[in-house]
Amino acid sequence: MVIHCTDKKITAKYKIGDLETELGETVFLRIHRSFIVNLKKVTAFTAYDVEIGSKELPISASYKEYVFKKLQHAALK
Repeated sequence: MVIHCTDKKITAKYKIGDLETELGETVFLRIHRSFIVNLKKVTAFTAYDVEIGSKELPISASYKEYVFKKLQHAALK
């Protein structure tokens, strides 16, 4: 697993499902089987992808409805 931080990348032997459980859903959100994002870093989103700075990450079909609702709610805050 590679964790992308603002100023560095961290490589760790960790399962993404375990990381998702530890992080919780308050600040972090799983958008794809391969991606968990920090909601505070999301700069834009559509029904199909999430943008963090200049990076676009896909939202998978299985997470689409839940992610879109969560992102809309976070944007209203």
